[in-house]
Amino acid sequence: MNIGLLGGTFDPIHRGHIALARAAMEKCKLSRIYFVTANVPPHKQLQPLSPFLNRYAMVALATAPEKAFIPSLLEAPEESSSGESAAAATAAQAASASAASRVTSSARLSNHNG
Repeated sequence: MNIGLLGGTFDPIHRGHIALARAAMEKCKLSRIYFVTANVPPHKQLQPLSPFLNRYAMVALATAPEKAFIPSLLEAPEESSSGESAAAATAAQAASASAASRVTSSARLSNHNG
């Protein structure tokens, strides 16, 4: 089973995110895509963001019509967390959670041109 990770702040999630996920699913023959809401990405630390749970709820609502689109809490803030997003740690956590599956990250999806 091939899975994909699509990460972002999703503030808000929009049609472009959904279209990208559909295209990746078709191009890479993915069985499901996890939408990973970023906690506080490094490039947006100084920008105001909607609270994590609000952004996650938007993702859950936007992905509900597609059974293969799964909202993920991989980067949910922990009480003791510094709040920074760690994409590499997220990918490692997803891979260990699904060791039998081939994990295709959103970065890898962007390398499939043509």
